[in-house]
Amino acid sequence: MLDGGYPCPGCHADKFRAAVKKAEAMHGLVSAPGAMYVRWVSDVPAVEFEILLGALTFVLLSAFFGFVSFFILGSMFWYFGIGARTRESEPLLLEASASRSKIPTV
Repeated sequence: MLDGGYPCPGCHADKFRAAVKKAEAMHGLVSAPGAMYVRWVSDVPAVEFEILLGALTFVLLSAFFGFVSFFILGSMFWYFGIGARTRESEPLLLEASASRSKIPTV
């Protein structure tokens, strides 16, 4: 278990410590300091599939919400003209690029 917790580091660490103390009291055991918590499962492929499904869901939802967010921002920038060139600056840019690309003929 990552840093003493499942499903995230530190999650439920107090519950794991309480379970260790309970097991020590019930069975006369002694826990080693810094012991690692292990999760025992009966169906490993099912747990792996559950973790994979959670990861894929996270990636797909992140991509979807990212697309929606950038679509809204891009639409707002386009609608309000943020970052757009003005018409007065376009001829100067075209003229400057045309004068650079002219190749002298022989």
